[in-house]
Amino acid sequence: MNQEELNFTVSVPGKVILIGEHSVVYKKRGLAASISKRTFLHFREHKEAHEQITFTYKSLLERVEWDFKSVYNVINLNKPLTCDMKDFSLSTPEYFDHDKYVELIKEFVLQKVPEDGPKQKAMLGTFYAVLGMLWCTDIDISPFDLEVYSDVALGAGTGSSAAFSVCIASAVYNYIRLKAYQKFGSGEFNVSSNSFKAHTMELAQHYNGFSLKDKDIVNKWAFCLEKINHSTPSGIDNSVCTYGNAILLNAIGEKDEKSSIDFLDNLPSFRILLVNSGVPRSTADMAKKVSTLLKICPEATQSILDSMDIIAMKFLEHAQEIKNESDKADVLQHYRKLEVLIDLQHGHLRTLGVSHPRLEEICFITKRRGLHSKLTGAGGGGNAFTLLPPDATEEDIKETVQDLKSSGFLVDDIVLNGEGLTLESN
Repeated sequence: MNQEELNFTVSVPGKVILIGEHSVVYKKRGLAASISKRTFLHFREHKEAHEQITFTYKSLLERVEWDFKSVYNVINLNKPLTCDMKDFSLSTPEYFDHDKYVELIKEFVLQKVPEDGPKQKAMLGTFYAVLGMLWCTDIDISPFDLEVYSDVALGAGTGSSAAFSVCIASAVYNYIRLKAYQKFGSGEFNVSSNSFKAHTMELAQHYNGFSLKDKDIVNKWAFCLEKINHSTPSGIDNSVCTYGNAILLNAIGEKDEKSSIDFLDNLPSFRILLVNSGVPRSTADMAKKVSTLLKICPEATQSILDSMDIIAMKFLEHAQEIKNESDKADVLQHYRKLEVLIDLQHGHLRTLGVSHPRLEEICFITKRRGLHSKLTGAGGGGNAFTLLPPDATEEDIKETVQDLKSSGFLVDDIVLNGEGLTLESN
């Protein structure tokens, strides 16, 4: 087959949680939507004499080089599994013994990134996908470069780590199917190595994007990468970054009491102001606050979480009515109800102790002009968003933005409910 060097770019949106911060961890329903800010990963295969694999994470790392043979050797090492190798394939990353696998990768990563922190986590996540996905597939790999760059603010509650995780997983997945085509040609082929469970792919020289089945697999791997960053992620961030648009998490079906995800294609494309407080925060610290509160006063805290569940469903109901409604007056009435729900949700989060004075300042500034805001994400800093209803004048919006900026906030006028994982070029 044609052994041309492969070169492509994937992109993934960030996200905001509309309703459901913290409550989704306790099996309550939550809503999240993608945003019109994206993370990009450019993949370039090369066959240079020095045979290096290089990673460039703009805003995190300078160029880091790894000897290709050392990476190849780690790919071929047995990985800790909770199942027999013959039951593992590209579609079952959940069968890794996650903690033991991360420790194996960490031994390797420490050679180049010894200090704890975001840089090390980025490398751990990258090699989680590279070593795990290539381990079980029957392809001939070559040295390559990865370059990640992003419009999504780091550590601000808008899905920067999830977008990164989806980018890494999707890039390795796309590389596998393109290399498999070079080896096997067009058609349906098992791409698993002999020791592993068969995994059939429809191979082609070029792809226009990722099918739903492809996204399901990428999302599984991205969730595993998210566990490196957040220990016990809800799955909401990586899911909305993968599939785009909006999702309802933890929708409880009549026959299934497990958490699930419903994909929502009947929501409007809300216009919002995304306001960065400039205050760094820790998701783990905020989650611990809620967990502690639940232990100290379980009945009252549980009632707040239950109320958040109701707010999520009422928010969804009115958002869907906006999409379906043609009468402008009725649309505005639904926006008024959404604004009430936004205020209620933010009030609950404040009561749980996960707000911050700067987040409260955002709410105060926007309320002076009749707009409604809430924190989004874990809280304690990070971002808030302000809903812009259709009757908000451009002058009011402009003055609100000026007020926020003059108070030291970073502001973006963006749209919610956009496209998920995409293949930009191939």
